[in-house]
Amino acid sequence: MTTAFFEATDVPVERTRPSSRRTHPLSRELRHLLARKDDRLLRDIGLTREDILGPDETYRAEWRRMRDTWNL
Repeated sequence: MTTAFFEATDVPVERTRPSSRRTHPLSRELRHLLARKDDRLLRDIGLTREDILGPDETYRAEWRRMRDTWNL
């Protein structure tokens, strides 16, 4: 039986989709708007939560919000 050895750094890494991390931090004003329960002000300026956070982070934020209501 033969064992093959190779350096893990030699294997190319491929991402199937781009990372969902934002490249720019949110401003204080946008964080304040996102902390509100309703999205009326966001709709007034023509944006949605998903436009600001991206689809992955929007899902995570909604999941955290629902989970926090059950932590009594």
